[in-house]
Amino acid sequence: MRNNAVFVEGGQDPAVHQPAHVVIVEADSTLGWDSDFNLLSTVHGATGKWAGASQWTLADWQNASRDDYRSIDDDPDLVWVDPDGDDDRLGFVSVGLADGRDDNLHLRSRYGHVLTGALAPVEQINATQPGLPEMQPVVWGTDLSELSPAVDWGDPSHDFSQEPAENGQIINLGAYGNTDQASLSEPYYIHVVYPLGREELVSGRSYLIEWRSRLPASPSVGLDIELRRTDMDGPLEATIGTGIADIGSYLWTVPATGIPRADDYAIVIRWPGDPADPSDDIVGQSRRQLTVDANGSGPGDTRPPTVRNITPRVVHHSRSTNDNMLDRLVIEFSEPLDSAAAASATSYELLEAGPDGQFGTADDVVVALMPTYTAGPTDGDPSHVVLDLSGPLPPGQYRLTIDSSAISDTAGLALDGNDDGTAGGDYIRLFTIDQTSPTVQIISVSPDLRNEGVPQISIVFSEPVQGFGMADLRLTRHGGSNLLTGGQTLTSSDLITWTLGGLDQITSSDGSYALELVATNSGIVDVAGNLLDTDALTIWHQDLEPPSVERIETVAHPHSRQVTSIEIGFSEPVIGMTLSDIRLFHDGQPIDLSGSASLSSADQVTWTLDDLGGLTHAQGEYGLEVRSFGSGIHDLAGNLLPSGGTTTWQMGNVWHNHVSPFDVNGQDGVTPLDVLILINYINWNPHAPLLPPAPPLPPPYYDVNNDGYVTPHDVLLVINYINRQSSEAAEAEGIAALVPTQRFESLEIRSSTGPEIGPNQSPSDPSDQPFPAPEPTDRDVAPLRLRAQETAEPKFWDSYWLNSLDAVFAEWDQGFLSNVGKTTSANPV
Repeated sequence: MRNNAVFVEGGQDPAVHQPAHVVIVEADSTLGWDSDFNLLSTVHGATGKWAGASQWTLADWQNASRDDYRSIDDDPDLVWVDPDGDDDRLGFVSVGLADGRDDNLHLRSRYGHVLTGALAPVEQINATQPGLPEMQPVVWGTDLSELSPAVDWGDPSHDFSQEPAENGQIINLGAYGNTDQASLSEPYYIHVVYPLGREELVSGRSYLIEWRSRLPASPSVGLDIELRRTDMDGPLEATIGTGIADIGSYLWTVPATGIPRADDYAIVIRWPGDPADPSDDIVGQSRRQLTVDANGSGPGDTRPPTVRNITPRVVHHSRSTNDNMLDRLVIEFSEPLDSAAAASATSYELLEAGPDGQFGTADDVVVALMPTYTAGPTDGDPSHVVLDLSGPLPPGQYRLTIDSSAISDTAGLALDGNDDGTAGGDYIRLFTIDQTSPTVQIISVSPDLRNEGVPQISIVFSEPVQGFGMADLRLTRHGGSNLLTGGQTLTSSDLITWTLGGLDQITSSDGSYALELVATNSGIVDVAGNLLDTDALTIWHQDLEPPSVERIETVAHPHSRQVTSIEIGFSEPVIGMTLSDIRLFHDGQPIDLSGSASLSSADQVTWTLDDLGGLTHAQGEYGLEVRSFGSGIHDLAGNLLPSGGTTTWQMGNVWHNHVSPFDVNGQDGVTPLDVLILINYINWNPHAPLLPPAPPLPPPYYDVNNDGYVTPHDVLLVINYINRQSSEAAEAEGIAALVPTQRFESLEIRSSTGPEIGPNQSPSDPSDQPFPAPEPTDRDVAPLRLRAQETAEPKFWDSYWLNSLDAVFAEWDQGFLSNVGKTTSANPV
């Protein structure tokens, strides 16, 4: 982190406000943290939080982080033109003029700074197109204030070429550094570049003092370089050189004796100007105090060497790379080293973790290293070791170790590999070569058919990613324009799982929605730099239209016209429907469906209420109601059924064949078997010649004449029908009339000698009755006749039959009766 100007005002009352922090570095980010040349300013807060612990002052922060030694923490009123603006409110307050446009975060400079304007646009207010962005006009001005300490305080190694011509050849801190709105530097200056401070200069070693300057053309005098205590105004300890040419550098060898060891020295470079006028001197000094040890005795060099950086930097910061040509590592040390140890391959180890991904196991792979050592040109310059490899490293996990017991500086101090300020401790870094692109999945909206807005959607990558933002997402309805307005949120705590929030309002309308992430040109990469190369999509449907009952249709038996099932059709698939949601009535009285009825659906649109045979056979008016209130019937999106539906129907005699009245068994037309079925039913139910109460239900259809009873009249109607049909068939064939189409030997009416059957019962199947159906024969016999047979004991029903037959026969024409025949005797007929 370099060249930033950060200001956090903080809350005044610690009982009310949580502590504010200018910089927060979590525990998992401390390794390789590298920060310097910043302005870290606060009024009521803490400079930083390091690994969970607040560091209230800059000194605390420097001690904890071992960084930012050349950063500053000046009062914000001395740094910026007007950081809280005319309204004395820092940042955004409300839409309009109080949106923060009055805050001026340009650095103060009596030589020139921007009074109004910024690099960022503001919202148009009084314009022809309000709400659109516009750039404020940039107006320059000056005041009599002091020069901001953040002017020319940046890292000397960083570019400053985009600043106005009146710059100090060093980048300004903050957002306007190295831009055309950078505040102007003083016209004449000397800026010391090395040593900047905190260095240790040891006797007998040579250091290159460097500076940048702009000086008056006259008088033409050289520079004086001095070593002073504290600062430019402190006691002079030694004159390093006088009349030095202004060429930007001077090589100084620290004398072996004569300079007391101390930690509060400053390098001062002075242009004396007119010797008679000390006020015109132009002076530059090191930014921080440094250590010089040239007293001829110990402790001498006390600062152990450290690893400043490794190229590629991902190694030093234990990160990942997708570099498929990584065949060398360049290590930068803070100072010259013992050359023999630095050039020895045994001082370094590079391991690949092997298939199990774990170090210290049998499958670890040792990578051969070929080191080359190069010392810096002076003792104050860093030294370098190049570790050449036999070829590019393949993908995998790697661990680099620099042995602190082998590497030391020229004074014999061991490498401070763990950067704790003391000699000793190996330098260990883990890094990964990853050439696999990340993948992404947008978690499906559940349920994907719904009747309410979606509050948030999760987007999950296969690994941590960078460069992912709202612009990479597109949310549409019916394939229309992007609904994402910027008012939504996109957050992640681990850079793997991201949450797109604030979607309730924009997904509340009816329709089909799609959220899409397009990888092309998205710039989304994993930490190794591999581009995302797969798209992701999720689709859901918002349905706000409730279901309705479209139809209720009865399904009746073709002969009895009894309603055996009912189809209930909805406008769309529904769920939650049970028998309790349906009410069936007969003549206004409810019928319990739970015992026998069933409810089913193949597509959830058409539902069938089935197995109604035992419930809808009685004559009368029926009604069916599909209830909505309290029913729980809803569509797949969750919309409740707002209103139900009803239907009614009339039920006649279920025991009458309404399509073919004489076809008693409901199959194969009208045959003598239909007569037998009727006779058997009457014989088996002598005391109750009424219709069965059901179940079982027809067929047979016992009530031929639809009068509500089963009597010999029904038998004779079928016989007559058969004889008439036979006669018509015979005439059509030229045969004598009344010859039946099917011939049977006889039809008997007799008392039962089989098992007792109650007065209201009958066998369930004609084939189970004690009177087997007669088989057709090839013999010609007389026309159909009734033959009486004596019984062991005359019964009431025999007389009933006789009386009934007499009464019925009297109504038939004589032609028919003469063919049937009638015999009377003392015994029942």
